[in-house]
Amino acid sequence: MITSFFASKEWFWRAYGRGVLIFVLLYSNVEINVYLIKQAKVIGDLLQHSSGHLIGELYTAILYVVLLRCSFMVCDPAASYFARIYAIDWRRAITHDCIRRWHASPTPIQVEGLSQRLQEEPYKFAQFLENFGAQMLRAIIALASFVPMLQKSSPSYFFTWDGINYEVEGALLYVVWILTCIGIVFGIILGKPLPSIENNNRAVEASFRDCMVLIERGQQVLVVEHLFDHFRKVHVSYAGMYRKFVPADWWTSCYWHSIFAIPLIVTAGWVFEGNITLGTGAQITEAFIACMASSSIFLNNWRAIVDFWATTQRLRGLYAVLPALPKQVTDTAESPVFETDQ
Repeated sequence: MITSFFASKEWFWRAYGRGVLIFVLLYSNVEINVYLIKQAKVIGDLLQHSSGHLIGELYTAILYVVLLRCSFMVCDPAASYFARIYAIDWRRAITHDCIRRWHASPTPIQVEGLSQRLQEEPYKFAQFLENFGAQMLRAIIALASFVPMLQKSSPSYFFTWDGINYEVEGALLYVVWILTCIGIVFGIILGKPLPSIENNNRAVEASFRDCMVLIERGQQVLVVEHLFDHFRKVHVSYAGMYRKFVPADWWTSCYWHSIFAIPLIVTAGWVFEGNITLGTGAQITEAFIACMASSSIFLNNWRAIVDFWATTQRLRGLYAVLPALPKQVTDTAESPVFETDQ
């Protein structure tokens, strides 16, 4: 899965060239969001202390926000487009590699639904990359940008322990890490059995599909009760998985509705006491939510991760039965030009 794309001369420019381009576009998007949050602080301070400023300063700040939004409208669709192309390129590399291995096999490959797996598993792999891969990279960049902002803007927290006074700088940043660890740990515990259930779902789906294919080809007599029995297994498997979803869904809902109240409660008290301005409070709230959203990306996409984990397991199983190719075979194809194939 990895070497077929990143260790092949055939896909070198697509893997690394487009990868760098996507990183630059996502980094630009995150930096735009950083400046937008900084401008939210400026606008909030201007509104709170309007008597000491001109109306033109407010309009200038708003115009800057509009220009930043326009820049985001260019960079974000471009990043999404190239991420999708990157995903289909990776799928193509995996598919080519598997087909070459299949062709080079001296004996028939004894795998249930081989043709269907050669088509479906790389497709699901690419779907995950398209929907989640760019989000994960954006989250990493966002953490690198918003963590210093949150640490710098949030006031220190003072407390006394055993007669000694302590100061915690950037207290809300520690809250982010603690809540993230709690969310991930509970998410792992609740979602641990789901990949095996997803694998079983795909197995019973394949059995049901193979039965209908044999009937369609005339190799098996259509027996209604027999097909009903096959689909009953599909229904039972999915119903069992959906029951496992309930605790994970409940935990995710409670987790997010709880943490969104934290920055509002904390910053409202600081603003009311005069420790920070209204603009700084808005900046702290936005930075806190951005950090939580980025650090909790795995919790937010646990269903997609379960599906991806099952996909990688099935791909590894497929590679295990396909023979390895000599190096000269994998590098014989000419390197493609750096553009989208039509």
